[in-house]
Amino acid sequence: GGGGGGSRAPEPSAPGAEENLKKALLVGDFATAVEAAFSVGQYDDALVLAHCGGPELLKRTQERYLAQRVAERPFLKVVDAIIGGGLENLMATSNLANWRETLAILLNYAQGQEFAALAEKLGDRLRTELDDAHSASLCYIAARQVDKALAHWLLLAEKEIPVAGGPPRPDTVALQEFVERVSVLRRVVGVNPGAPGPEGLSDAFAKYAGLLAGQGSLGLASLFAAPSEAGEEMAAKILRDRLYHATPLNQRQGGAPPFPFTAQEATAQPAGAATAQPAAAAG
Repeated sequence: GGGGGGSRAPEPSAPGAEENLKKALLVGDFATAVEAAFSVGQYDDALVLAHCGGPELLKRTQERYLAQRVAERPFLKVVDAIIGGGLENLMATSNLANWRETLAILLNYAQGQEFAALAEKLGDRLRTELDDAHSASLCYIAARQVDKALAHWLLLAEKEIPVAGGPPRPDTVALQEFVERVSVLRRVVGVNPGAPGPEGLSDAFAKYAGLLAGQGSLGLASLFAAPSEAGEEMAAKILRDRLYHATPLNQRQGGAPPFPFTAQEATAQPAGAATAQPAAAAG
């Protein structure tokens, strides 16, 4: 006999990350399993395991995953903003050369008032950092900030066309495009046609109404000459008064507009009164 002197089985090696992961799963310890997966760079496995461990563990794991991988995979910055509610930071730090992508992300993932506020801020960045008023106006429209968009369009409507040997003339095509844009936009967003607008809006509409009146379209001109702001130029008020009184009675809509001038009561002096007074004083 060998006397039972057979060789002993070798001692098992120290358990590695894979063993730790298996043991953690056997007892339902998903947090330890996630840690083991991270320790060997198995990020995808870590996310799957975290999903089994509940929303709190999943949130922590997602944040850790994104923090470690965003440098090598830049698109994860967007994912991080969507998951972690960091859309404002994404908007504030985004490359303005890709502003359309940023606006699309906000459209898809920002909710209600948050979207309007972020789209407006994106427009502000475009206007102040790039002096890109056109792109900014598109962001303002998306944010339903009508007046900010109109302020840019108004500058385009005030363009003048140089005339050889004479003063420049207004660009009537640009003015008409402006009026059409404003009318459509205000109707889409539900702005009352007579609601106040940015400075200069009423005067631009009055100029367009004057063009229509010159072509004989008094009724249409009256619609575009409606007041839309305080402090408008006197020319707009005078035009409204003239249009009202030039329109036939059976075609007038609404009451008469306020008279543009201040009424002064004239008093006539009796003949000779101016000379009688000095004569009386001399006596």
